[in-house]
Formats: sequence, structure tokens, C-alpha cells
Amino acid sequence: MDKKITYVLLLFTLWTASSMAQSDVASSLGNIEQKIESAENQRDTSIFIHNLIEGINVFSHHGIEEKALQLFGKLSTLPERHLQSQPQIHSAYEAVAKIYERKKEYFIASSYTERAIKMAKQNTDSIRLLQQLCDILLLQKSKENTPKIAQNLVQIDFLLKKNPNDTFVAHYFRQQGTFATFKNNYDEAIFSIEKAISFFEKNKNPAELYPCFLLLSEAYQAKNNSTKSLLFLQKYIAEKEKIVVESSNVKDIYENRKKDKLLILNAENDKKQVKKLHYLIIGVGILSSILVFSLIGFWYYRRQKQRQISLQNLNIQAMMNELKAFNYSVSHDLKAPLVEMFNALSRIDKNEREKLNDSNQANIQHVSNTLLNTRKMIDEMLAYSITDNQSFEPQRFEMKELLEDILYQFSGTIQTKGIDVRVAPNFPQVYGDLAMIRQVYQNLISNGIKFSQNKPSPRLELDYKKEKNRIIFSVSDNGIGFDEQYKNKLFRLFQRLPTREKFEGIGAGLAIVKRIVERHGGEVWAEGSPNNGAVFYFSLPKLS
Repeated sequence: MDKKITYVLLLFTLWTASSMAQSDVASSLGNIEQKIESAENQRDTSIFIHNLIEGINVFSHHGIEEKALQLFGKLSTLPERHLQSQPQIHSAYEAVAKIYERKKEYFIASSYTERAIKMAKQNTDSIRLLQQLCDILLLQKSKENTPKIAQNLVQIDFLLKKNPNDTFVAHYFRQQGTFATFKNNYDEAIFSIEKAISFFEKNKNPAELYPCFLLLSEAYQAKNNSTKSLLFLQKYIAEKEKIVVESSNVKDIYENRKKDKLLILNAENDKKQVKKLHYLIIGVGILSSILVFSLIGFWYYRRQKQRQISLQNLNIQAMMNELKAFNYSVSHDLKAPLVEMFNALSRIDKNEREKLNDSNQANIQHVSNTLLNTRKMIDEMLAYSITDNQSFEPQRFEMKELLEDILYQFSGTIQTKGIDVRVAPNFPQVYGDLAMIRQVYQNLISNGIKFSQNKPSPRLELDYKKEKNRIIFSVSDNGIGFDEQYKNKLFRLFQRLPTREKFEGIGAGLAIVKRIVERHGGEVWAEGSPNNGAVFYFSLPKLS
């Protein structure tokens, strides 16, 4: 019963003291507002700025933040030269920075603190503001601020050498320790925080001392030293309770004890967890050893396989080099004598034509045609081999625009032969090598024109259809067609069907089409019947 009465009397005393203090504060704040208004009416800029600075500091200190920011708004509208002349101008920016720090708007708080540092006139003010800026940047917990924090700490160290102050030095070491913790350098953190503690103890500054014990506890916890972590946590709680008791705030004592009990319980649980963790680490170590030996065995086996594959790749590369050399030989060594033979026959035909009988002239013409066909075969064979070696540069493009361009190239032949060309609307966008797909359509359209040109009403149709994972494009004509039994020969190099031998060409165009489509991950096939036309299909993967 006596404890309850004491508790009630204590609360009543605190309420009374608080009410009287609030009354004094209200009176003081009213006086400041009157002074500001009076200086503004008298247009005395110097006094007006001085009163504004005082008002901002007082209102910020008493938690009347909106009024403090309102006064700061007036201050910021004044010319820079008047502001710079005030010795305490930095304190206004510092007060505003603290308001935004309490609101946890750290970016704005840091910008106002930086402005205050530029306006500070004395070294002690600069050191204090730099330390305040470091605290704000550390609260943000952002890796982007790491260089800035390091730079500020270097500047603080430089200023402290010129103007040593135990309190500032203690703060410097505490910030060094916090920064080291942020970088996960816990040995450096422990060293710096212990130095800070020694300075705070020397200057008998308990309000700054007890947070250092908490930092030390967290650093030792990060190093898995649960015994020391718990020790410094208990020191933190003991020192903190001294501060709270001295403040005589019963509610604060009760709330802090609840929080501190939770901290101790968590620390003791951490200690138990560390023991469990030790056993777990031993088990994991055994399993890791088994896994490592297994991986070494697998790596050795895979390395042997990779060596075999490397040897096979070297053999394939050697074969490819031989094939390239062969292509070069065909293109340069064989074409040259063919050209010379053709030119020699042309000269004989021109100079000795009157001396030759009809049989000899026919033989010369036959040999010349054979040489020309052989040269075309060489050129087509080179074009066929190049499709595998040329660079593959896929891109998105409109198939409709490509077809319009190709049909424009064939427009003269189409008009001369009277071919009816029909193109399906809304051709889709595709993904592939533009130059290669152009060659596919050029070869298919050229074949369609060639094999349907002798029909009474030649017709050419370009169409497409979409399936689940692909788009199928088609080129159909109403020309001579082909027998289904020969369709497997259509896409082979230099294979010509009996019905098509009377037409110009050597049978490489469709083989090139097949190579290009397969490089795009598609397929190519054909349907047809004799004298009823043919349809050539090729597929491309659908765009997602």
C-alpha cells in the first residue's frame, strides 16, 4: 500500500513540475515570436536574422518542428551575404538537420548538415558538425555513403590534431568503431570503441558511454563470442539504468527494464544457439569433407572427358580448315583454267568460224556451254558452303517490308511474264538474320517465277500461318510441279528432277534454303504434283 501511495505522489510531483515547465516554455516561446515580429517590422536585418536563428533553435529543441521550419523558410529567403555575416548561422541549419534526422529523412538531414559545416566559423563547430554528419550517414546504412563517411573521418582526424578535445576525440573513435562494424571489420571496431569508452570514462560522460557498450556487445556477437557479448550487454543495461534513474522518470524506468530483460534473454538464447552451432559446424564439416572428395573425383572424371572432347574439337577444326582450303582451291585454282578454256574456244570460234564445218561449230558450242555450266556449279557450291561460315546476326524485323523489297526487285520480270502475285495481309514480325531470310525468299520466289512462267495464267502466292511455337511461311505456284516420289531430292545439292532439267539452273538454290532455315532452328519441306504446281514451306520459331 505504501509503495502505491509513493508511486502516485511521485507521478503527481512529476506532472506538476512538467506543467510548470511547460508554462515557462510557452512564455519563453511567446517572447521569441514577439522579438522576431518586432525586428521584422523595424526592418533591422541583422537583429531579425539573429532572432530567427534563436527561434529556430528554441522551437526545434522543444519539438515544435513545424514552427521551426516555418521560421527557417523566412531565413532562407534572405540574401546570402546577410546570412554569412551571422556568427551562429550554422546553428539554424544544424537545428533543421536534427528535425529531419528525427523524421528519419536522412538524405535531407545530411544536406543541411553539410551546409552548416560550410558556414561554421570555428574548428570546434566544424568538428561537431562533421561528427553529426557521420552519425546521419551511418544511420542510412547505405554502401554508397562509405567513401563520404571515410572522407569525413579523415577530416575530423585532421582538425582534432590542430584542436584536440577529449569529448570530440571520444566521438571520433566511436564513429570509427561504428564505421568499421558497417564494413564488417569487427577487430578494428572493437579497438576503436574501447578507445572511445576510455575517453568517455575519463570525462565522466555516462550519457555517451552506455551506447558504446551496446556497440561492443554487437561486435563480439558478430565474432561469435557470446560470453563477452553478454558481459557488455549487461554493462550497457547497468549504465543505461543509472541515466534513467537520475532522470527520475518512473515510466521510463519501467519501459527500459522491460526492453533490457528482452535483450538479456536474447543474448542468453544466442549463447545457447552458439553451442548448438558448434555441434552443427562439426557435422557440416564432416559432410563437407565427403562432398569435397566427391567433387574432386567428379572434377577429375570431367577433366578427362573434356580432354577427349578438346581432341575431337581439334580434329574437327582441322577438317574444317581443310574444307576451307578446298573451297579456296575450287574458287581460284579451278575457275581460272575454265575461264582460259572458254576464252580460247571463243577466239577459235571467232577467228576460224568460216573454216569449220557445222559439226565442229556444234562441238565448240557444246564445250562452251559445258564450261559455263561447270563455272556456275562452282559458284553455287561456294555459295552453299558459305551459308555455314558466314556470320549469323539475328534481329527483329518486319517480314512484310522484306517481301515488298524483294517483289520490287522482281517487278520487271513479273510484269513481263504477266504473273499474278498474291500476298497475304498482316505478315508478322520475325526474329532472324535479315540477309539470310532475304536469300531464302529470293530463291523460292525465283523458282516459282521460273517454273510457272510458261503457264497460260501464271500465279504466285505468299502466305503464312501461326502455330503454337512457330510460324510457317509458304511460297506456292501453279507451274510444272513435281512427282512426290522425288521430293526428297529437292533440297539436295546439284540434284535436279527430270521434269525440271529443261529449265536453267544447276539445283543449288533449294539446298541453300534448307541450310539457312536449319541454322534458324526451323524446317523446310514441299508439296506438289506434276503440272499442278508446288508449295514450298519453311518454319521459323515464334517470337515470345
